[in-house]
Amino acid sequence: MVPAENNTLAVGDSIRLWTGVTKFVGSPIVETYYGIEWDDSRISEGLLFVKSIATGITQHSSLTTQHFNVYDLRGRMVRQGATSTEGLKPGIYVIEGRKCV
Repeated sequence: MVPAENNTLAVGDSIRLWTGVTKFVGSPIVETYYGIEWDDSRISEGLLFVKSIATGITQHSSLTTQHFNVYDLRGRMVRQGATSTEGLKPGIYVIEGRKCV
């Protein structure tokens, strides 16, 4: 089962996979997909709960002592060899393939 990309699931929501099953046998593997981490503690009842949702966006005020290139969302390099995002307009940037706020 893979949720649609435009799903509206939130932490605490549940999905019922089946009903009417009185005996459950097996150990299904529940994987994180689209950043959704599942709580499968009630899988024997056919229930999955949303444990957390990762957005893939992190906030950086300092990048470390290493030097990185910083790109805007259009793929244009806005800073070369950067050690921080200080001085850039507030927004979303890509650093080392990760979205950063």
